[in-house]
Amino acid sequence: KMKKWPFEIGGIVEVIVTTFNRSTCWNVALLGLHGGETVTARTWGKTRTRENFSKGEDAYIHFVRDAVLFAEAALCIKEQKSPHVDGSYAWVKIETNSIGVGMARGTEWEDWDINIRESKILKREVPVVNRGYNAIVEATVIASRLRISKNREKDLQNIENLLKIVEKCGNMRDCEAKGLVEKLVFEDFEEDEQRKKF
Repeated sequence: KMKKWPFEIGGIVEVIVTTFNRSTCWNVALLGLHGGETVTARTWGKTRTRENFSKGEDAYIHFVRDAVLFAEAALCIKEQKSPHVDGSYAWVKIETNSIGVGMARGTEWEDWDINIRESKILKREVPVVNRGYNAIVEATVIASRLRISKNREKDLQNIENLLKIVEKCGNMRDCEAKGLVEKLVFEDFEEDEQRKKF
């Protein structure tokens, strides 16, 4: 197993992170990695990811290209018995160190230094640029931040516009993810405990 990033992290890279919670198993969530001389990440609010990072629990980052996995990680309360996400192209076992906290838009944030303990590339493929997939990733990121949004109506309109691109350009999994986003963001079903609060 390698002890380096599977590829250079530049800009902001959206990944799926699993963090261990001793009382429940592995929590699955979306995380943005910020590239540079060191790789960092920012958590917003009192999330399970932040709580588990703070406890120094084990954590894994997964690089995926499956729109449904992204939507579930961003918008659902998802837990599993394994630290690994099926369909990942690579995974990285990490340790995190808090490097700063602050407040923005009425929500507390915390920045983390991300250090590699080990990593593994699982599969290699020729990269394909699909507007539908890119749009679903952007839509899930916006949706995951609705609870701290300062212009909710504008953000909801942006999500709708992005989902139109998914419908036009996406593959079957992208369109399946589109249906999931529509259900979780625009339908009112408070009884569903697996839905994150927006």
